[in-house]
Amino acid sequence: MPQTETRYGLMQILETDKDLISRWLSQYGEWAQHELRFVAGALSDGARVADVGSFLGTFGLGLASLRRLSGLCFVEANPAIAPLLRENVTRNSPLLAAVVEAVVAPKGFSATATMEVGNAGTFSFAAPAGEGRVAADQATEYRTLRQLDEAFGPFDLIKIDVEGMEASLLKDDLSLVRSGSTSFWLECNDSIQSLDLCDVLLSLGFDVYYYSFPAFSHDNFKNSTAVELPFAHEAGLWATRGSAPPLDSSLRDAGCRLIRIRNREELRTALWLTPRWAPEQWVDHSGGELVALAAHTLLGENYGDYLLAGTPSSDGGRVWSRPIPVILQEQIEGLRAFYETEIEGLRASYETQIENVHSQHKRENEILQEYLTDSRAYGESQAAQNRSLEIMMFYEHKRTAAIIEAAKQETQRLNDEISRSVSRIQQIYGSTSWRFSVPVRLLARLLKGQWADIGRTLRRFGF
Repeated sequence: MPQTETRYGLMQILETDKDLISRWLSQYGEWAQHELRFVAGALSDGARVADVGSFLGTFGLGLASLRRLSGLCFVEANPAIAPLLRENVTRNSPLLAAVVEAVVAPKGFSATATMEVGNAGTFSFAAPAGEGRVAADQATEYRTLRQLDEAFGPFDLIKIDVEGMEASLLKDDLSLVRSGSTSFWLECNDSIQSLDLCDVLLSLGFDVYYYSFPAFSHDNFKNSTAVELPFAHEAGLWATRGSAPPLDSSLRDAGCRLIRIRNREELRTALWLTPRWAPEQWVDHSGGELVALAAHTLLGENYGDYLLAGTPSSDGGRVWSRPIPVILQEQIEGLRAFYETEIEGLRASYETQIENVHSQHKRENEILQEYLTDSRAYGESQAAQNRSLEIMMFYEHKRTAAIIEAAKQETQRLNDEISRSVSRIQQIYGSTSWRFSVPVRLLARLLKGQWADIGRTLRRFGF
């Protein structure tokens, strides 16, 4: 994990292409130093502070470097950031501080965390996924403001930066909020949620102050002169029941503003007059010069052809260009017409492709049906042939069985005949006449030279 030297010490950060605050810590060595100076000026030594939505710890560590605190509690709901926060606090906090990995939320709260792609500092439960936001892991422990105050307070200041959930947190712990001993520092963006938050604070009897400050500081820790997000201002609401927070002259000279807010409309006006961005070419110009540059831009004038020979204004007569809003509207209309034509062309192309696919599928289905019909007919023919073979084999089996049975009966008859013949022969051999005629038969065979027959006869009589 990368690390960088900062105004608050050596800090663990994220890859600079994945997070805005990490990029600023790497380039400038600080984040929102004008904010820290303002909050430190509104606190007294010995204050106890809760930093809810700590991220990398710049707020709590920066405040502890400017004011001697007696208690400091960091709370982070993003489990991917919590290990970096612990390392930064352990290494750089001048006092023993608590680090809590938990979601600070109203009782019974249930939601999915999201963050902007490439900006881990936008971790939030209020913004849904989509439009550049993706789901993010979140802590498994939940705590209310009251539980946090009882465990680590009582707090003199609770800073809450939870990307849109500030109002719901305050309304959930009204007993703590109404106690009168705690001030709140709350993020204030250009959103209706900020106006709703202002209404809640005023209804609870707080004195509300709007503080806006340049994100970039010319006397930054690393003395970098490269300006990222020119003229961009951050802002917050300071809610207290004590004295008004001070704004020292150096902060005022740097472009910071502190405005007492008495109703929703005053906050809307303050947000409207807070710069969030301007062209980089406007940097380092005075107020009057900025008005001139803004007017030139609004009216569509270009310095490249301003008062040059051959241009419409070269004779000294002022020729106003068409205002930027008109030009932009024409460009928008041109782009809309272009993309509508492109979309229509794509639609026609897709419809043709779809029709071709449908035709191809239809022909394939017809071929498949023909094949199935032929296969069915062939199958029926084969079935008929198989049935004929089965019948033929059945009758052949019966014929073979009949032949075998006849052969068995004939064999039995022959065996019976042989048995009878053997019995008759034995009867003959055993008769007296046959015995008495033996010498005559032997003499006849002797005269004929039938020696084998003579041998058999003699052996029959024991010779």
